[in-house]
Amino acid sequence: MSSGHDSGSPGRSGGYDPYGQQSGHLDDPYGVGRATDDYAIDPYGVGDPSDPYASAPNASDPYASDPYASSAQQAQQPVGPYPAGPPQFGAFQAPLPSSGAAITGFVLGLVGLVMCGGLTSPFGIWFSARGMNETAPTSREPRGGRGLAIAGLVISLVGLIPLFFLLLHLAVMIFGLVMAITA
Repeated sequence: MSSGHDSGSPGRSGGYDPYGQQSGHLDDPYGVGRATDDYAIDPYGVGDPSDPYASAPNASDPYASDPYASSAQQAQQPVGPYPAGPPQFGAFQAPLPSSGAAITGFVLGLVGLVMCGGLTSPFGIWFSARGMNETAPTSREPRGGRGLAIAGLVISLVGLIPLFFLLLHLAVMIFGLVMAITA
């Protein structure tokens, strides 16, 4: 008889368990007081000669190799490191080609706002509007770059403000020169 954990009480085959239940008692829901070891019995019947699907205890794993490959092919398979990267489950859709007019409108609007005092903004508006037509959901040939077309249109419209003041300043200068010459 083996003793239980530090309690001094008998173990599984000793007649009672540390919780005070007697061996084989009906109140034992987990079978602590059983005299037999449940793990000694093979629940799958491996090695049972009456089971036609059971394999011998020393048989190799049926899933370890390809049953349709010959033994020469199995022996020649190289064992190497795992493939790098995550598994590929499917290909992504190729991105749409960008609209050249949308890109041109964005660049002209940005250059007009930052460098040229709005001189290129009218051309940026025209190219951005053309880019928005090319990237519309209802266009015949779908293209990407709708965000660039919208941004180019907004930047070009903002770039018209310095152009307006530049033209106003030029008009005042020309009017002043004309008045100075005629006086």
